[in-house]
Amino acid sequence: MSEHVKATWSAGISLAAAGLVFLVLRLLAVARYDWDTAFAISDAVDFNGAVSVVVGTVLGATELTAYVLALVLPLMVVSHTRHYHEGSRSPGRLLVLVAFGAVLTGAVLTFRLWGAVLLFATWLVVLFAIGVHGGEPRRIAAKLVARIGAFGMAALLVLSAFSDTVWLPREQIVVKGRPPLLAYVMEDTGQSLKVLTDADRRVLFFQAAQVISRADAP
Repeated sequence: MSEHVKATWSAGISLAAAGLVFLVLRLLAVARYDWDTAFAISDAVDFNGAVSVVVGTVLGATELTAYVLALVLPLMVVSHTRHYHEGSRSPGRLLVLVAFGAVLTGAVLTFRLWGAVLLFATWLVVLFAIGVHGGEPRRIAAKLVARIGAFGMAALLVLSAFSDTVWLPREQIVVKGRPPLLAYVMEDTGQSLKVLTDADRRVLFFQAAQVISRADAP
């Protein structure tokens, strides 16, 4: 087996393992690290729809996402700048950079997270200053930039582990015989609902005939 094939195979295994860890951490975080609750909702998760889980995680954990991106984006900017000057121009890399920048901008403007802007600007200036002065700090910075993929994956894992925001829309569900309930519908079979309560993260089951109404909650 050639070195290229081995490297590709190893990267594929690592990515698959990281994806599995991400989903497991999301289940545990959403269940607030209650094992029984995480197990109860695991069969309601569409693991083939992992992209929606990732997007929901990134957009749901607004403040944490903003500060994580403020740390990761400067590394991406420096990496893209270095590759550009070396003649290695990748539209895909630029699109990812622009997309993450748009996410950070949206979070800052919507929720006034000016601390994230300060962190981003400070870290970016530090990285470029290190690049100009050279020496050992420059070699360390170069190693950090070279591992931007690993840092990006680590950032996603941090978000998955510390954000208990559910990737599904929160609903107000009115059920016969009980007050309105704020919950996330984990599974709707047509005959029954499996929901995860917003306040205490309990898994409840209701027959469709018990449900009077469902509406998006503010």
